Amino acid sequence: MATTRISKIKIRQGNFSDLPLLGPGEMGYAKDVRRLFIGNDTVNIGTGNGVLTQFTIPLSLSKPNITAIFVAGTQQNASTYTLSGTTITFSSAPTGAITARFNSEIEVDSDVTIPSSIE
Repeated sequence: MATTRISKIKIRQGNFSDLPLLGPGEMGYAKDVRRLFIGNDTVNIGTGNGVLTQFTIPLSLSKPNITAIFVAGTQQNASTYTLSGTTITFSSAPTGAITARFNSEIEVDSDVTIPSSIE
């Protein structure tokens, strides 16, 4: 007779303010705002030459989705840069490879179960 094994998959969950930067493919659920996120691979933005302060990101990142910016492998404090659409502006010109890690929000059409009760 075949052996049946039931497994349960859980994802990180908690309040939105506590949601960490997720690893690539890792999922997280912000229970207080009922929003679902997934972590992404690192995105290469460019190389700072110590002169330029503005760089174009190859895709749009938004502040509400937890974002980390790295220069030469060191995570930057959020007070040292601003994000606006596809543009990142540093308060002082960086030197070295500029990369980003971020969580993407998975949009859900509705969080209501239809029918409202299942027997």
